[in-house]
Amino acid sequence: MIGRPPSEEAAANSGVNDADQARAKWNQEARDQFRKLSSSLALHQRELAVLAQKLNLAQIQFSFNPNDSLQQETFRTDINKLTEEVEEKKQRVADDQQAISDLHDQALRESDDASWLTAPGGAGSETAAEKLPKAGTREYWQQRFQTAREALARAQEEQELAENELSLLQTRQAQELNPASQAELAQAIPPKQGEIAMKRATAEKAKQDLEALEQQFDASGAPAEWGQPEPSAAPPQ
Repeated sequence: MIGRPPSEEAAANSGVNDADQARAKWNQEARDQFRKLSSSLALHQRELAVLAQKLNLAQIQFSFNPNDSLQQETFRTDINKLTEEVEEKKQRVADDQQAISDLHDQALRESDDASWLTAPGGAGSETAAEKLPKAGTREYWQQRFQTAREALARAQEEQELAENELSLLQTRQAQELNPASQAELAQAIPPKQGEIAMKRATAEKAKQDLEALEQQFDASGAPAEWGQPEPSAAPPQ
């Protein structure tokens, strides 16, 4: 959760213009945070849907092999693992939803209207370069590394999700007995393969960007610890 916007008392002490600028900055940070949370929620919901379908398939396979004790044990292990993953992903979704609700309520308390959270950037928005601290400082390098690492982690997560969705489509197609349903699944596979190709390219670009940043950092002569992630800046697992 981002901090509270400046109060009226702060405005009186520091001047109306300074308070307006600080509030505009807070509004932009809140809007950026809202978009990040919404994107995270959508991704985790897709991941949950994939896990739920995998669990359903494992349960069907389990029920179809009552006399094979070895397969039964394998399926039972898979089912237990998938059930745990589904519950963990449900919690991630719930956490995203709660964070969005909290941010919405905070914005509503401060301005009596939270519709601006979902509005375009508008006046007063800043570019990523303008938000960077002074070049060469510890904060500058840490922010650049955090942004690059988050971009790579996000791209890899999206690539893995698309690959899992493709695998699930292919499994369903192989098990489907209805010709019409088989044809429908077959039509969904090429677009998903195209999506995977784009996700892989995005992940590779993010990896190259991080490597280039590391080279730039090494050449700068800055202390090595400035390039290490802070505990709070580590990519989500």
